[in-house]
Amino acid sequence: MSDVYSNQQVAELLGIKEGTLRTWKARKSEQIQENTHWVKSGDGGTLWTETGVEMLRHLCNGGVSTTETASFQPETDDPTDLTNRYTPIIETVSDAIANQILSRIDATVTVRVKHHLTKPMTANERVSVLSQMGLKAANPELLLQQSTTNYLPEGEI
Repeated sequence: MSDVYSNQQVAELLGIKEGTLRTWKARKSEQIQENTHWVKSGDGGTLWTETGVEMLRHLCNGGVSTTETASFQPETDDPTDLTNRYTPIIETVSDAIANQILSRIDATVTVRVKHHLTKPMTANERVSVLSQMGLKAANPELLLQQSTTNYLPEGEI
């Protein structure tokens, strides 16, 4: 296992207060993730991984690492090449948004299906749904009866 560091060690290393570490951990949970940047110690405290220390160093520099600022060189001054330069960023953001939307859609669909399984449709709702789907019941009276299974008799379709 790689080295881990206590809050005190990381604070001294980065020249910040321990309270700042706790605040960042709470407020930037999308960036600073458990089991990647930090882990819980046996006594419930926080131990920072090497990856976490690098993330915190990145935050100390205002979100830009020193290696990024030193090595950043625009690829070209041609404004038509901007699409190529920003395509990786656009794809990353698009993937993140798509994953969030899909998880929300999955959750919403699951809730609605569970709701419909626990509360079956009334007879009037069944006829209404068939009408909305463009289907016409050959004998709506059979669908409106309160029996549990309603079949259309053969020959009436």
